[in-house]
Amino acid sequence: MGRNFKTLAGLLVSLVASEVSFGHSDGHGPQVTGKGPRGGVLAAVVSATQASEKTNAQVVFFAELMLEGEHLKVTLLDADTFELLNILPISGRLINLSKDLNKPEILELIPTLNGFIIPLTSRKNAFEIIWNLPSGKYVSVFSNHLALAN
Repeated sequence: MGRNFKTLAGLLVSLVASEVSFGHSDGHGPQVTGKGPRGGVLAAVVSATQASEKTNAQVVFFAELMLEGEHLKVTLLDADTFELLNILPISGRLINLSKDLNKPEILELIPTLNGFIIPLTSRKNAFEIIWNLPSGKYVSVFSNHLALAN
């Protein structure tokens, strides 16, 4: 019985880990539609501590994703006014949520005033951004960014 329990426990841990890694391309926080003030696509940004609450998570910021030359740029917006926030992220990671991968692809992002520069190759799949800001850790998911003009 002990051996079967360990096998079952290992299977459950694997299933939970795969859901955490790949199962939330639908996002964190309320679904956001429409375009941002600079014409990009929007995503809710929520505290990492509320990320598991999905659509019930409280929106702290909005993120706007824009095509800028050879890169994608994502910036933070005030949740009430949609004004650009002057925040320099400490660091950030992009997690590729493609179900075609055997394991998540994680990229370190290039911080810039108000957000990050993202390699253009990241545009192909839904992805999660982990924001490390002076006020804490936040997350956002972009699954609607394929609508950006080619």
